[in-house]
Amino acid sequence: MQQKIETITVASWNIHAGIGSDGKFNADRIAAVINTIDPDIIAIQEVESRTGFGASIDLFTFLARCLPGHLVDAKSITTRDGHYGQMLLSKFPLSHREVHDISYPDREPRKIIDAHAQTPFGAWRVLATHLGLSTQERKFQLARLSQLIAQPAAMPTVLIGDFNLWRNNRQLRRLDNLLPGGVTRHRTFPARLPLFALDRIWCGAGIEIRKSESVTTARSASDHLPIVADLCPAR
Repeated sequence: MQQKIETITVASWNIHAGIGSDGKFNADRIAAVINTIDPDIIAIQEVESRTGFGASIDLFTFLARCLPGHLVDAKSITTRDGHYGQMLLSKFPLSHREVHDISYPDREPRKIIDAHAQTPFGAWRVLATHLGLSTQERKFQLARLSQLIAQPAAMPTVLIGDFNLWRNNRQLRRLDNLLPGGVTRHRTFPARLPLFALDRIWCGAGIEIRKSESVTTARSASDHLPIVADLCPAR
């Protein structure tokens, strides 16, 4: 008899280009953490394949093998020696894949991955992003993100990523209102002694968080801790 699925494990992790607390690039260390989490869906930020920035392998290709299934990549920076950006990996088929450019003038390029995951509970819209470091940049990006979320959707929405927001503010409250199913608030940065909840998972109407946590065993693998949540249809 097939086991009944009660929750879907969703995760987000900024892997710091594969460089751990020892200052060394180690893709196997990243893979071991992902294998321990065993997510159904995971958004990964700061994916690096540029050899000039310390990558000894193509992390986009390597990470695709860590969670075999379906993926969308958003390579925001492309140079002659590789790419840099983010990925969304899913065990479930992705029927829609779109990447929105939310880059701000004179700042590092940023994007939003927008995909429809065909989960055992039906289609879920999954948005994954990595927002910028400056206040004005984030204000612009959060406004664009809010516009996308506010669009009428025929399916529940999950928002995951690194939001680089150091404290609660009006923009965060706006996301709370748009996605009333709940949000994680675990401290994830810096990994050695987490003080700030930079990495979050929001749920829209129709989804709730059964449980969530930051993965403290990943302290040595990156400067961020992964955030993990078990999600299910709202009761």
